[in-house]
Amino acid sequence: MMALTSDDFAVNGVILPLVTTARADEVERRIRLAISIGLIPNGQQLPAETVLASRLGVPLTTLRDALARLREQGLVENRRGRTGGAFVTRPASPAGLPAGVPDDMSK
Repeated sequence: MMALTSDDFAVNGVILPLVTTARADEVERRIRLAISIGLIPNGQQLPAETVLASRLGVPLTTLRDALARLREQGLVENRRGRTGGAFVTRPASPAGLPAGVPDDMSK
């Protein structure tokens, strides 16, 4: 039996650079997707940070990084006070169109 070389692994696609996404990037992507498809509608409060981090299986700091990015994009805002928290500030896109496409273009 002939020994395999590192070139054999590369040719067969086994030893290739890993494709990794930062956890905060993935959390941001998932929440943005939930907003864009209407699972979390405009004005809806997100679950408490500790609950959301637990559901996503990420540390609280990772969730906070993702939420900060979503705030920068204008998708989420923080409200203070007894009924405060993180709220969606942009409605889902109509008919699956990218955000910013006017409603009348979907007809």
